[in-house]
Amino acid sequence: MALTPNPPRRPALGLAFALAWLAAPALAAPDVVVITGAWMRPAPARANVAGYLAITNHGRLPDTLIAVASPAAAKASIHESRRIGPMVIMRRLQVLAIAPGATATFAPGGLHLMLENLRKPVKIGDRVPVVLTFDRTGSMRVVFEVRSDATAPAAGGMRMQDADSPPR
Repeated sequence: MALTPNPPRRPALGLAFALAWLAAPALAAPDVVVITGAWMRPAPARANVAGYLAITNHGRLPDTLIAVASPAAAKASIHESRRIGPMVIMRRLQVLAIAPGATATFAPGGLHLMLENLRKPVKIGDRVPVVLTFDRTGSMRVVFEVRSDATAPAAGGMRMQDADSPPR
């Protein structure tokens, strides 16, 4: 009976395959938080302007929008508008939680990002950078397209309310 020698062992090759196998799900996984449809209306310098978009959480855990910033404005924050009778009440939100599989839709008359005290005018066709920071995902740079929108609801009376004060 002839003995055949064992093939040479290549521990480094096995380790490389194991690492590639472990990393494959992370490399193939889609983005956990996806942002689409970012836009805002034109506005003059020193004005406030609302930004609209959709944020979808494809992850298995909730994620929370915890901060907003833009070099185009002195300040940026998360806001919500609600109609109560003839009045529209707008209030600043400290954070916005997005459940797994959910989409937060920022649209006229509802959730929006408020860019306050614009540093320069924004005109149709401009692109405005905004950074959204999430507690799990971290910071994401989003570019908002400036465009007009004829479907905006009539403003009616509007009152500003801080997130820390109860609704009236």
